[in-house]
Amino acid sequence: MASGGAQPQTYQAAGGHSAFRCCAQALPPIAPAWAQDTNIDSFNPKMPEDAKMLLSANELVYNQDAERVIVRGAVQINYGGYQMVAQQVEYSQKTGRIIATGEIELIEPGGNRVYADQMDVTDDFGNGFIERLRVETTDLTKLAAVTGERRNGEEMILNNAVYTACTPCATNPDHKSLWHVKAQRIVQNGKTHTIRMENAKFELFGKPILYLPVLEVPDQTIKRKSGFLVPKFSYTQKLGAGVSVPYYWAISPYMDATVTATGLTRQGFLLQGEFRQRFENGEHILSMAGISQLNRSSFTGNTVDAQETTRGMIGSKAKFDINPRWTFGWDVLVQSDNNFAKTYELSTFDGTTLTNQVYLTGLGKRNYFDARAFYFDIQDADRTALPKTSRPWPRFSTIPIRIRSPCSAAS
Repeated sequence: MASGGAQPQTYQAAGGHSAFRCCAQALPPIAPAWAQDTNIDSFNPKMPEDAKMLLSANELVYNQDAERVIVRGAVQINYGGYQMVAQQVEYSQKTGRIIATGEIELIEPGGNRVYADQMDVTDDFGNGFIERLRVETTDLTKLAAVTGERRNGEEMILNNAVYTACTPCATNPDHKSLWHVKAQRIVQNGKTHTIRMENAKFELFGKPILYLPVLEVPDQTIKRKSGFLVPKFSYTQKLGAGVSVPYYWAISPYMDATVTATGLTRQGFLLQGEFRQRFENGEHILSMAGISQLNRSSFTGNTVDAQETTRGMIGSKAKFDINPRWTFGWDVLVQSDNNFAKTYELSTFDGTTLTNQVYLTGLGKRNYFDARAFYFDIQDADRTALPKTSRPWPRFSTIPIRIRSPCSAAS
């Protein structure tokens, strides 16, 4: 190359198309800047060490004085399983920035597609700016934003973003989704692993039905994190309207708990708790709930619901492996009356008949052993309303023992 006032050199094939196999020194890997699963939390590439870049373009210009490399015209880049198409890609060695423009499309190894009009990032992908970002994932979710910005290698900021999931859109791109979430600003922090949505609106059939000034949730990299979960809403004639706010507490890698506070317009405050613990050879779940009813008159007279004021329950479920062949466990419930769990629709305890049991099972090479103690509890506010066929057996216990072997089966 000439120095001083040398002109930039242009390489072009006779047919208007050329192909180059480039090393990272000539043109740094561009596609990895977008090469993440549709997570907006990182531009860090994860490429094989022996990955090579295949670059195809109509024209390549290298200006030694300006230390600038430009490829333009039907640019195609294949690197580490990522495929990128753009009208022009420019790299400045002085500023250390990569600029891609014109109908940018990136296809990731997993099948996700990323579209943009312009991308301007640093060569270490720590900071950057994207215009008109659009992401289509293989699980039929879509994310779009007017602009996206990467700051300090930790934060990704999307402005005027829209998120939706649309199954018919996979076969009909012109199909409009029934719902979507719009946010004025979405910030994903790679350090705290959180996603914060500001001025978010949930829209159904194009009409906003829910407004959230600020909503912060863990990102997809976090499997367990303490914090509030999505509220739940309910309504029954006797309990009134209810709002449940659950809080999840990640105590340790093998222990967690969920505490749910529910406000009921007719009966007051219901508190629920569930404690879960894993052991080396099993697990145990402890459930609790309680309430002091404010309006017993809303229930039918002469029923247990109308007669009790303070009500509660404790449930325990466990299973332990004594050894690879023997298992011991139980599933029991104790409550203040025979209808509390059903009246307040407590999960896993609201059935008409509850089966409490303690069991021991064993499996040998030729034999099988099963011993269980049962206790049946029928939940009903008015016990006199039970049919005669079921009244003689409201509660009973038994210990069946089954032992099977090839000899007994033959006989």
